[in-house]
Amino acid sequence: MSDWKNELGDFLEKKSTRREAPKQDEVEVFISNVVRPSFDQLQAELEKHGRTVNTRISASSAQLTVQVHGADEFVYRLQGRLFPDGIVPYAEIVCRERKGVRLVKHESMLRTGQNYRISDVTMDEVIRHFLSNYMSRTSSE
Repeated sequence: MSDWKNELGDFLEKKSTRREAPKQDEVEVFISNVVRPSFDQLQAELEKHGRTVNTRISASSAQLTVQVHGADEFVYRLQGRLFPDGIVPYAEIVCRERKGVRLVKHESMLRTGQNYRISDVTMDEVIRHFLSNYMSRTSSE
């Protein structure tokens, strides 16, 4: 009868000694140290090719909007998704489909799986993820 009490006690003891819950500060650091400089580089390069680029940066997310001929072509927003053992960055992407008739929103993880933390993601990964999505989702226009 006391087996379940020991099992419960062990479980609760392990749970209380687990790593501290992730903090929103990690997202702010990621956005200021990784995302902002990545967006600055992307903006400079896109503008060389005739695109208008606007960025919006906040403590919890960052958005880069690409416009062509005055219309939104592609919106890329990075933010963090909170899991019990860490924060994982993901992108929210809005683009036009069906020859520009319909706006569609997609979500995309920067890496597959959840076995990484937001602090593991590099500027190069952010840029490559943006480019992969931008080129594949706007290629038919």
